[in-house]
Amino acid sequence: MKPRSNSFLRPARTIAALAFIASPVAHAASAIWGANTTGTWSDGTKWTPASAPGATSGLTNTDVATFSNAAGGTITIDSATQNIGSLAFSGSPGAYILGSSGANAGNSLFLSSAGSIVAGATAPSATAFTIHAPLVLAPASPTTAGTYNFTSNNNNTPFLIAGNVTGGTTTLGITLTLNGSSVTRGNSLVSGNISDGGAAGGMAVTTSGSFSLWALSGNNTYTGVTNVGGRLNIRSVNALGSTAGGTIVSNNGFGALELQGTGISYAAEALSLNGTGNGGAGSLRNISGNNTWTGGITLAGATNIISNANTLTLDVASGDA
Repeated sequence: MKPRSNSFLRPARTIAALAFIASPVAHAASAIWGANTTGTWSDGTKWTPASAPGATSGLTNTDVATFSNAAGGTITIDSATQNIGSLAFSGSPGAYILGSSGANAGNSLFLSSAGSIVAGATAPSATAFTIHAPLVLAPASPTTAGTYNFTSNNNNTPFLIAGNVTGGTTTLGITLTLNGSSVTRGNSLVSGNISDGGAAGGMAVTTSGSFSLWALSGNNTYTGVTNVGGRLNIRSVNALGSTAGGTIVSNNGFGALELQGTGISYAAEALSLNGTGNGGAGSLRNISGNNTWTGGITLAGATNIISNANTLTLDVASGDA
């Protein structure tokens, strides 16, 4: 079956901006979670130096909270307004859970624009880094765009974003970039729902990196474009968000959209394909399951579409392929 180039990416829908409350920024400094494995974020005795990083007012904090103790632990977000610049799981840490005992059960963590969550490369294989707290990606101001990175560099350790990821309040948009060097399929996973939140210009998702391999499995509703510049593995009907934004796979030798399900009929997302994918393995690639792509496909250049296992159906009944 040869896909016809009869579909175009539609502009992202916008949602009404919410009120943005600016507060003075008050914070301590970057800090490392100490040997005591379980506790609340605000408890300064758990940190080195002995003061909790981040701020409980404002949305532009630049502190880094580092988790590197071999014992691991569970850290509860005990403020409803906790803001931090970046999180780093580094060294040879144990298993960490950030947030309450269940996904989305506790307070949100507000992440400052231009920050990152980084899972380092040396953690042992028996551990996992799990974020249960809902994450809000804040802009620098209510009238500027925001950016944030999730970076996974470990092939042994699962890095799981189980909390929902939403955009902060701005008249523009928020871009979430998924990158890193972890190539173990399923190790870097966002299972929480990704949505625009208060970003009137929508949330966009970008993957990048020659060795990057992230997976999305949530019931996502974000309305921005999905730019696939590194491998992106999708495991749910609405993994790519609203069909308003569309998905573009880059011709950079690394971009590939992977379908992994058990008979999933993916939402009718407009898809632009360009290139042969990572290592020539396909810019659209069926990994497992008898799956169906129902959206329009535009061939923007020479393209490989490959099914590694089972069957990939391009739904000709809808006139898209």
